[in-house]
Amino acid sequence: MFQHLRYQGAKVEVKSVPGDFTLRLLDLNNPDLVRYREGMLVMIQATEATRKKALDVLQGLTTLRSSGKTTGPHIDAAITQAEAEFQKVDTALRTLSGE
Repeated sequence: MFQHLRYQGAKVEVKSVPGDFTLRLLDLNNPDLVRYREGMLVMIQATEATRKKALDVLQGLTTLRSSGKTTGPHIDAAITQAEAEFQKVDTALRTLSGE
């Protein structure tokens, strides 16, 4: 199907005659579908930003522990919590993006 249609943002664009037929038959650019896809794109972007922040926190904590400036169960617990948060956001992003 990707040889006939492609996404340009939230809209579907035609690449061939069969693609044009499919676009019209399924009404792929009706306003409700376009709004839904726009919303999904916003959610994906927001989740990507959250994932980056979670990764930054995890890397910062890991660097702090590696430097020896802080040790013990508190830093280990913080790293465990940051890893769990990162995995949760990463899983959400994969789900939103269809992986």
